[in-house]
Parts: sequence; C-alpha cells; structure tokens
Amino acid sequence: MSKSHDLQLIMFMTNIATAGALFFFQLLLQDRGITDVEIGYLAIIFSVFLVISNSIAGKVADTIHRRKILLAGLILSSVSILLNIYPTTFTSFAIIRIINGITLGLYPSSIITIASHKKMPLGNLSAFGSFGWSIGVYVVGYIAEIYRLELAFILGAIVMTITFLLAYLSGTGNIESDLNNTGNGEISYLEVIKRNWLVYLTALLRHGTAHAIWIFWPLFLKFDLSLTDSQIGIVLAINPIVQAIMMKLVTDRGNPKIMYLTGIIISALAFYSFTISSNFLEISLTQIILGISWAFFLVGAIRVLESENKASNSVGRATGFFNSIMSMSSITGPIIAIILFTFYENYIAAMYLSVIVSLIASLIYFAKALKK
Repeated sequence: MSKSHDLQLIMFMTNIATAGALFFFQLLLQDRGITDVEIGYLAIIFSVFLVISNSIAGKVADTIHRRKILLAGLILSSVSILLNIYPTTFTSFAIIRIINGITLGLYPSSIITIASHKKMPLGNLSAFGSFGWSIGVYVVGYIAEIYRLELAFILGAIVMTITFLLAYLSGTGNIESDLNNTGNGEISYLEVIKRNWLVYLTALLRHGTAHAIWIFWPLFLKFDLSLTDSQIGIVLAINPIVQAIMMKLVTDRGNPKIMYLTGIIISALAFYSFTISSNFLEISLTQIILGISWAFFLVGAIRVLESENKASNSVGRATGFFNSIMSMSSITGPIIAIILFTFYENYIAAMYLSVIVSLIASLIYFAKALKK
C-alpha cells in the first residue's frame, strides 16, 4: 500500500472513530441527566482546549516532528474517546472534555501537512474523511437504537487504536529524509494570521453561528422532528456522503476562492431549509444542500490556505490555525446557543441567525477577496 493510500485510510478511520464521539455525545449527556445549558458549557470547555491543541500541533506539523505528533494524537485520542463512557456528573464530564479537546486537536494538522508535502489533492483526501464520517454516524445511530450508546464510544476507541497501529507500522509521515526546508521558524503565527485573516474571519462568522445549531442538533432531530436514533444516524450520514462525492469529483478543480465563497452562500440556504423542515424526508433532503455547501466551504478554504502558504513552508500553521478557528466556532456557537435558548427556548432561532451571518460573511469575502 502506498503512503498516499495510507494517509487516505487514516483520514477515513479517524473520522469513523470521532463521528459518534462528537455528534452523539449530547444524547449521552442527556441520558445522564445533564441539562441543555450544561451541554453548552461542556461544548465550550472542549472547544477551548481544542483551539489550544490545534494551534500548538499546527506549528509542530511544519517541522520534521509531524510524524510524532500524528502518532501521539492518534493513540491519546483512542484513550480519551473511551473515557467518555465513565462520567456521571457535570464536573467529571468537564474533566474528560478537557482531555478530549487536547488529544483530538493533535493529529489533524499533521495529516494535512503530510498530504501537502506529498502533493496529494486535498479534496480527494477530504472525501475519505467524509466517507468515514458518514459510516461512523450511521453505525453509531444503529448501535444507539439497538444496543447501548456507550458501545459507540468503545467502538470509536478501538478504531482509533487500529488507526494508530496502521500509521505506526506503515511509516506514515516519516519524511524527515526528504524534507528539504526545516528551518521555518522565522514564519510566526502573527504573520500567518495577517496573510490569511480574511479566510479566518469569514470562516469564524459562518461556522461560529453554525455551531449554535450543531450543539443541539441531535436534540432538535429527536424532539422537534420526532426522529428515532436510527433515523438520526441516517440524517447525519447523508451530509458527509454528499460531501465525499463532491470532494471526490468536484472540489480539486476550479478557483478555490470562488469555491469557498460559494460554500458560504449555499450554507445560508441550507440553514434556512432546516427551519421549514417538519419530518424525516424533508430534513434528509436538506442534508444534500448542507453536504454541497460544506464540501465547497472546507476544501475551498484549505486550498486557498495551501496555495498562499506553501512557498513559506507554513501550510501546517495556516491549516492548524484554521482548525483552531473551527474550534473557536465551537466556543462562540454554544455561547450563542445558550443565549438564544434562554430567551426563545427553541432550536430554530439559531438557524435564522446562521442564515443572516453567513450572508454577511459572503459579502465580506466577496468585497475583499474577489471584487478587486
């Protein structure tokens, strides 16, 4: 098996492992008596440490130590995913979420940096992640309904451990011998932020309000739309399947800036479609729109960052900070969700806000990046 195929398989398997740990975690919390507001606080705690971990790991990924940080992230993540099944109180869950945030933020930047170094198409690589995510959420939904939700976390830990063994035995990321430029310490994070601020700002706007939706998304599906756990798994699987198809067939071609802008605009349409959905079929159709929007948004952003930072050998830092922006969105999103839920006591208000803010983000990006 080639090193490129190893990396694709690692991307595929890490997404299987983390799908349930991230999307069905809210249902586990509710089963153990954690309130909706406390769920929001736990999301903030997790995201704060994910931001820190992503930032540090991104800098390390630009050096010859990218293999070490990849392996450490994989094996530590397998342990932290398993730990989710043990807490029973808000305090104990908070401690575990700190550990989750630190470990799950270690390996993503290394994967992207290794792929960039090997000149792998990033859309194709992202497609494997989306395929893995779709399988993960479907399997977790099935397990949750037929067996016990805790089994999903045990399965995630096992898959992540297998991924670690694959990366270790195959030598993935072991490219010290052919890395010509390792003296990149002169490129600071401040310089990286200045160079890529427009992508970071608009991503934070779009994704920050989107996370106000996702923090309560399984609860919205289960209680507002009356979906079963297996139906929730199917809904969650449609989105990444569409992502994967688009990433595989479309997103490695064309202007990445236009692609990124298109992703933000379609996101607004997807968020609005949630508000007019009332059953399993309708919400399933919205996931097609969402999958297209995310494929364009994510791959467009990564391709823009790669093209503008590769010459300075700072792709790891640029994408690492982008991952941190995604994690910051996981902080702002729950804060927004808590505020909106306190005032409106529903999950729809966050969807309307996401529509408005995504349109604002698209106007900003169009004005600064394309209309020159």
